[in-house]
Amino acid sequence: MKFLFIEEKNHIVSITLNRPEALNAFHTPFILEFLDAFSQIGKNTDVRCVIIKSILATAFTAGGDIKEEAALEGKNIKLFSKRGQACVLAVEQCRVPVILAAHGYTLGAGLELLLGCDITVVSEDVKIGIPTITLGEIPGWGGIYRLREAIGRSNALNLLLTGKNISAKEAFRIGLVQYVVPKEALVAKAEEIAKKIASFAPLAVESMKMAINGFDRYQKNIALDMESDLFEAVCKTEDRKEAIEAFLQKRSANAFYRK
Repeated sequence: MKFLFIEEKNHIVSITLNRPEALNAFHTPFILEFLDAFSQIGKNTDVRCVIIKSILATAFTAGGDIKEEAALEGKNIKLFSKRGQACVLAVEQCRVPVILAAHGYTLGAGLELLLGCDITVVSEDVKIGIPTITLGEIPGWGGIYRLREAIGRSNALNLLLTGKNISAKEAFRIGLVQYVVPKEALVAKAEEIAKKIASFAPLAVESMKMAINGFDRYQKNIALDMESDLFEAVCKTEDRKEAIEAFLQKRSANAFYRK
């Protein structure tokens, strides 16, 4: 695979994000490769746990590919959202537990992916945020629903409406992550947890995750469809176009006009 390194050892699959030239930003080829990887994992009954990590020294991922998003139009807007949602759902609905090991910048789609994982380990240097508001748009990968579910309405809105990054300490305080470790211990801690999970009866582990996922599936499907519709509508506005152009041109955005 071009954008992923995949290694299987002792019933554990490690997936390393590998698009360093773009800070692991997710574009369509990357997304499709990610989906294919989880499709293969789903068919491999020898796998008991998955770890997702990054090849980069300074980041897990910068999020979605802004250059591709800026060029989206017509039916491709909603298609991009639905493919992104499929990535997070592939993680969330994976037959086995998925552990995220994140360091440095974990932004936008990276946070949305984090929300689909079962256990999250972060390094002390992590910076977590969802800056879509600064681009004149909203999350489109299911982040609005899952963020409220994970940390509550007010904490979710605080992140969504300010676009700010939060520290590992704050992410742990509000329940967004489960473990905070020194950067040099990040992967080792994720592997320690994965090995423990892989040592248990696999059918019991899989059934536990299946039961958790089954509690609110109907409500979630409605919320995800609404988020994609709103993402499409916002992406068609002139204000969003100006915000994206300002970001790519490294300038301040002009006045916004609700259009």
